[in-house]
Amino acid sequence: MYRYARRGITFSQKELRDLSISAVVLTLCFTLQRYYGLWTSIAEYPGFFLNILLISFVAVITAFIFHELAHKYVAQKYGYWAEYRASYFFLAVALACALFLGFVFAAPGAVVIAGYLSRRENGIISVAGPLTNYFVALALTPFLLVHGLAGMLSPIAHLLVESIVVVNLFIAGFNMIPFGNLDGAKVLAWNWKVWLGTIIAIGSTFIIVFSVLNGWLT
Repeated sequence: MYRYARRGITFSQKELRDLSISAVVLTLCFTLQRYYGLWTSIAEYPGFFLNILLISFVAVITAFIFHELAHKYVAQKYGYWAEYRASYFFLAVALACALFLGFVFAAPGAVVIAGYLSRRENGIISVAGPLTNYFVALALTPFLLVHGLAGMLSPIAHLLVESIVVVNLFIAGFNMIPFGNLDGAKVLAWNWKVWLGTIIAIGSTFIIVFSVLNGWLT
């Protein structure tokens, strides 16, 4: 197997640039998705728009950045060279989908790994990203579901927590789709039980959170 000396997690300038560009574009995507069909309200309430932009940025950091770093960290723990690379084509697709369809196509790029990974290694590296998203969302979900904890949050703080939870669950679920180069295809090829268990955990949590936020379970 092709491996490199373990020196801890490191970043190149190109990787940092690609991560930064991807984070900015995804922030715009999630902001535009929230405002889909409500463009006039941006001019009417610019302050609120800036709040949403900042909230989206924090959500993207906890979701996209943590997701990619989890892939990178586990790959480097196995001893492989691993760096994130943006796909500028899919970043453009994501921006267009958010602007014209109100949907975020969350595939801005991927962690590129050099070497000959076993199916098990590839599966574990792949599931690390969605599971990181899931546990971030799970840690904050009580602040949305538990009445006492929810009451501790101001409206802006509640919106921030809601965005972090929803964006993390969305990115986790989207990436677990077993198609193409998405994480789900690699996890399913390794272990269908892990894939199914992860899908059930993410899906059930998302349904509960979505139902509560829409008043269906209150």
